[in-house]
Amino acid sequence: MRVGCIFNDVFSATQSREKAAVLAELHGSIVKLVPIIYEHVLQYLRDNASDALYSPAMFDQDLTDHLGALLEAVPPIEAGTLAEGKTPADFASILNVGWAVLLTKLSELQVKPSGPDPFGSDRTERLQGLLSKAVELSEARRIWQS
Repeated sequence: MRVGCIFNDVFSATQSREKAAVLAELHGSIVKLVPIIYEHVLQYLRDNASDALYSPAMFDQDLTDHLGALLEAVPPIEAGTLAEGKTPADFASILNVGWAVLLTKLSELQVKPSGPDPFGSDRTERLQGLLSKAVELSEARRIWQS
């Protein structure tokens, strides 16, 4: 998009020449700014909220722990083993395993359809119900443990 078009669009929306000029010029430098901002945010999270970071290794573990059970219509409520002590499933874990099922294995979800379902909408609704129940029960367990 050209700088002039951005300027005109922002100016017509805000009626501010200064804001329009800044946003129009920012467009060209954003490619250089994004990596710097990303690194600063990542470092801030590492220092102040490391539990907010979700790694590829965590994703792999979540798939190992929850994918098979979710395909069998068991919501991902907790993680870990009995020996180590089970912990409530994190929201990110529930969502990511849900996305994996939705995008790659929806036809394998073991739920009984209520009728013909040529588009998979019944399975999608059942998956959404399982994920909602997982969030509800994992949060109830988290509250109960604290």
